[in-house]
Amino acid sequence: VDALDRPWLTAYPSFVASLQQATTLASAHELDISLAMSGGLDALAADDPRLGRGVAANSARTMGEFGPWTGQTGPLPEGELRERVDRGMSATSLQAWATCPASHFFGRVLGIRDLEDRASGDNIDPRDKGTLIHSVLEEVFRPHLRTPESPGIQPETPWTTTDLAVAVKLLETKADALEAHGLTGREVLWQAHLSRLKRALRRILDTDSQLRATRRSWPLHVEADFGRHGVEPLFVDLETRGPVPFAGSVDRIDVTESGDLIVTDYKTGKGNDYNRIPKVGKVAKAGETPSDVDLTDRGRKLQLVLYTLAARKATNSPKAKVDAYFWFVELDAVYRGGVVDIAQEAQLRKVLDAVVGGIRDGVYPANPGAETNYPRDT
Repeated sequence: VDALDRPWLTAYPSFVASLQQATTLASAHELDISLAMSGGLDALAADDPRLGRGVAANSARTMGEFGPWTGQTGPLPEGELRERVDRGMSATSLQAWATCPASHFFGRVLGIRDLEDRASGDNIDPRDKGTLIHSVLEEVFRPHLRTPESPGIQPETPWTTTDLAVAVKLLETKADALEAHGLTGREVLWQAHLSRLKRALRRILDTDSQLRATRRSWPLHVEADFGRHGVEPLFVDLETRGPVPFAGSVDRIDVTESGDLIVTDYKTGKGNDYNRIPKVGKVAKAGETPSDVDLTDRGRKLQLVLYTLAARKATNSPKAKVDAYFWFVELDAVYRGGVVDIAQEAQLRKVLDAVVGGIRDGVYPANPGAETNYPRDT
């Protein structure tokens, strides 16, 4: 092209150079870009509301202003939207705001969901796997709870091979139902998952036998609902927001001989983002875990302390001493948690006040977090 010498041909070294130097442009779009590059952006934005919004957003983000373009939506309006958001107050939803407010806004306020990822169909959804394990453990433990009518399984009584067989059969039955609905992914990967889950059930029952004997404890409740299935919500009185209703379900509540409570929240997966919650021994004894940490992880892990309040209410034991743990059931008896004392409760209320206030006042900045590389599964 450079070798051509024609009066109708002008060659430029780049597209940008043509926009800067040309006197005749190929389209109205190119003319607009050329005008914007030469100082006419504000005039163009005044005539095009869409461009005007884009310019305003870019300017606000560049200047670091906190406003409509950087996450300040304004207070949620009273009415259906506010009521729906308030009804959805749970540990999980509030943790989403504490981790990334913008993510909470898109998912919990606007109801926007991720597009389907075809690659994710190779494996069972982590949520389905979690529900599967929770439902199996609920059905295994429920007949053995301590109630006014039954003493339940005694601390020194271990789970038997018969109990394990019942658990495995339940797992297989529920797994078949998931598979029939096409929710388990590729067959070869699913069979590997299922095999690991069966081994996990054996570890869970063995470890639970040790824990009950060591703690001298009885299981009292499994899947103890609050704010769901006809059970009234858990109201937490916050300093600036007043009483706020919460909904959820405590996976398990145990009681010791001395009347202390033990709250357990089952987790599947490796728990890579729980490192700020202290890890305790293979057999965690009640009352022997640290309390000088923030078990809420600044709002990113609310279940242990919130579920402690729910457990006290469910057992009518407002003054009971409580140990609360995350139990990573797919690992070798990995626990994280500690004693939920007055300081932990005060921290929970402080965090909830800030989170609930942020949600209701429309504070939704983006916080994507640092890039993290997790080790591959082996």
